[in-house]
Amino acid sequence: MKQTAVEWLIDESMKLVAQAMTGTLNEDTIEDDVYRIVTKSKEIESKQLFLASNQSAKEAYKSGQKTMNCGCYEISDATTYEEWLYEQFKEQ
Repeated sequence: MKQTAVEWLIDESMKLVAQAMTGTLNEDTIEDDVYRIVTKSKEIESKQLFLASNQSAKEAYKSGQKTMNCGCYEISDATTYEEWLYEQFKEQ
């Protein structure tokens, strides 16, 4: 299983703590190091949230396609979620 953003942040923070305890921490760069790991953890979280919401949208699309195939509704020509998504947002 992939690490969550929080797990990654904890691991990186613990590395800094270990460096501080062993005396190998570069005090001149500590602010940059903290900023780097916080920024990176936010990027990881953002990607994870996007992937999770995209997966939910795919499942909703598939479910909707099954319902629409009953002949009661006009069905999109898109055969995949990605095609449907492109159709919906190509004008924006």
